Amino acid sequence: MVQKSKYDIVALGETWLTSSIDSSKLNISNYVLVRKDRGSRAGGVAFYTNSKIRFEVIDSSDIIEQLWISCILEGVSIATGVIYRQPSYSYSIFINELESTLIEIIPYYDKIILVGDINIDMLSNSYASSTFNNMLQSMGFSQIIDSPTRITSCTATLIDVVCASDLDIVHSSGVLSVHGLSDHELEY
Repeated sequence: MVQKSKYDIVALGETWLTSSIDSSKLNISNYVLVRKDRGSRAGGVAFYTNSKIRFEVIDSSDIIEQLWISCILEGVSIATGVIYRQPSYSYSIFINELESTLIEIIPYYDKIILVGDINIDMLSNSYASSTFNNMLQSMGFSQIIDSPTRITSCTATLIDVVCASDLDIVHSSGVLSVHGLSDHELEY
């Protein structure tokens, strides 16, 4: 699917990868895998980046599960981050740590894209979703996904986000069904 669609960058949250799984077994031709494993059950984040794109990993805090890369495309410096918040992890600590990371990253890049599974239903009017939205807006970001990203027989929640520092870089966005691959939809 990655090769057929010719994505430049694919972000993965909650990879379930551990150090016992060698990256060579996860190879996709013409893509470079960068991963940050949790080291225990579940969690972990990763990127597959087209091998034609030169990128660097950005150093970030290990307090929350996050991985950041940067590249220059058509003269524009872009930072892309993937995040994961396990459901039992404090959403307030998560949001505060993410805000701290964004404060550190924003001055150095023209555009920033943030994606991931935050396990906060952005379709609800909860305190957690309001807090996350307020943090994004205060930092100049827009969360662009508006459809459920995890659909079960009993629920339809939007817990996977795509956030952009500038909507001019978003040509299209949405949610694609990937039945059998994950219990989450694919956001783009």
